[in-house]
Amino acid sequence: MERQRVADILQKAILNGTYQTGMALPTETEMMKVYGLSRHNVRMAFEVLLKDKLIKRTPGRGTVVAGAIENSKSTMISYVLQSPQDWLCAGVMQGCNDFFSGSDYRFEFVQCGDLADEFDSCIDRLINMPPAGAVIMPLPWHDNNEWVFKLKQAGIPFVTVDSYPFGCNCSSVEMDNRLGGYLAGKHFIEQGYKNLFWVGYEQASSTYRLRFEGFMDAVKESIEKVKVCMPLHYKLTAKAEREHLRPWEACQVFWREMVTRLDKSMFPAGVFAGSDIEAYGVMQACKELGFDIGKTVGVIGFDDRDLAVMGSPLLSCVRQSPEKMGAAAAQLLKILIEDNDSKCQHIMLKTELILRESSILKLKPQGEKIKGDILQN
Repeated sequence: MERQRVADILQKAILNGTYQTGMALPTETEMMKVYGLSRHNVRMAFEVLLKDKLIKRTPGRGTVVAGAIENSKSTMISYVLQSPQDWLCAGVMQGCNDFFSGSDYRFEFVQCGDLADEFDSCIDRLINMPPAGAVIMPLPWHDNNEWVFKLKQAGIPFVTVDSYPFGCNCSSVEMDNRLGGYLAGKHFIEQGYKNLFWVGYEQASSTYRLRFEGFMDAVKESIEKVKVCMPLHYKLTAKAEREHLRPWEACQVFWREMVTRLDKSMFPAGVFAGSDIEAYGVMQACKELGFDIGKTVGVIGFDDRDLAVMGSPLLSCVRQSPEKMGAAAAQLLKILIEDNDSKCQHIMLKTELILRESSILKLKPQGEKIKGDILQN
């Protein structure tokens, strides 16, 4: 019914703060023009809001907002993530859903894409239709964190996952990327690799930077055991973009070309890739060149996705758990929503190095773990 539609629109405007307590609503005549309704239907829409005690009639001022009723609070949890098909995003959602299972909360996915404008539009959408709370994966390359302050001003509880908006004070959950990089570098050095390489995307996120910094921490710690340590950053060339090369294919092309330029004295070499996908590209290039993976070239990835154990040799990698990130974020969000606790918490979850065939020079039992501890500030 038209009257109910208008009542719903006004109710949302009141609950999200567009119309605040004490503010006068449009007159019946103005409502008739805006919505094309008869005076009778406008009055009936107002009657719905009067019944819910959202508005009241005040002599001399007309119809004003009385304030939101307690039981009208949203029970929606919004996930602002890049893509539901992405491994990391899907895992975060699964962890959140598992934590809230059996509760009265409902869930919605808000796809923010990978452009800053798209992300900002999603934040504006939350402000216009406020959820009970939100789990947000910030775009690492978005250099404007005004969205954080907009959400705080709107009073919407939220927790960021995977990366932390620089210079902002908000609750967050991350994996210890730096520790993961350190474990990878330490393993290569202990295995006897004296020539080490980092391979990662040129315009990658802050998480990649932390992985590289951790890798360099291990090198600096044992610098006397390392001959060469070289960061190699690839980018998608115009040709790669025209041919729609996937990340692992672009990395495969890059590593194959780099190897032809490197002196043979730089092998055996240990290669730490920014992700499992890029590690897979490195391994494919090594196979094409006839390199013995695990001997001539050792490879370690980051993530421990399914593809790590789908080929041969099996890929050593730093394991992170998006499901654990999601569950920890949900736990923090629940506190923010239900306890009205505004204190920001920053949780860093452990990463662990899973050893498999691709990085073993001195053979160790398959599946051996080198673990890092959970850190919480």
